[in-house]
Amino acid sequence: MIWAIIITLVIIAVKVWYDYYHPVLHTKEWWYMAIASTPAIYLFTQASALPWYFAAPLSAAMISFFIWLMFDGVYNLVRGFNWWFTGSNDPDDAKTDNFLQSIDLWLHKVIKVGGNAIFITAYIITL
Repeated sequence: MIWAIIITLVIIAVKVWYDYYHPVLHTKEWWYMAIASTPAIYLFTQASALPWYFAAPLSAAMISFFIWLMFDGVYNLVRGFNWWFTGSNDPDDAKTDNFLQSIDLWLHKVIKVGGNAIFITAYIITL
């Protein structure tokens, strides 16, 4: 399972570095993140006691929420913003950014932190 965690952290680090130095293309780049996450999803699925058809979606949800929270936060800090900054309202914003901009900050935090808490806890229970 340590390799799954390392892979996930490397994905976040590479994506932060890449987005800092290159224009962000949200509609294309989410596919890259999904493909890059596949090995970590596989490794987390293998470590779970659940059958693969339950463990794989749970692992994918856990990784997705973790990357969403950590990437957004670290990327904001690297650019000099606070952790919860959701960007300006640009036409090329990610759909998740547009959604987060449309809700109150407290709900933004509940969704990201709560999603992580739910899926990480559910995953730990399956070990």
